[in-house]
Amino acid sequence: MKTFFVNARYLIVPVMSVLTIAGILLGGVYAWTGVILFGMNTVADTLTRNIHHRAEFASDGTSYGRKRFQYAVMYFMLPVFITFQIALAWQIHQYVDNASGAISLTSLVGA
Repeated sequence: MKTFFVNARYLIVPVMSVLTIAGILLGGVYAWTGVILFGMNTVADTLTRNIHHRAEFASDGTSYGRKRFQYAVMYFMLPVFITFQIALAWQIHQYVDNASGAISLTSLVGA
């Protein structure tokens, strides 16, 4: 069970990133919820960096960390972060398209 908990902590960032992407793609209040949660997790991860330790070792000297799992999470995160950037850019594009239609010369002049 200890092996599970040592390795499960590597899933926090991928899970939060996927939830953030889902929130951004849903739009509205979900977009802001996703971005705020992502920011809060980034700050929490930064503030607690000194208490994160490497994977612990068993009494025989073997690591509880699973290298293949850790590498899989690392390589999974590359497309997740690319998707995150695309989702954010798409949401900004949607906002700009809607905002540009709302502000026009006639609405500024009052004609």
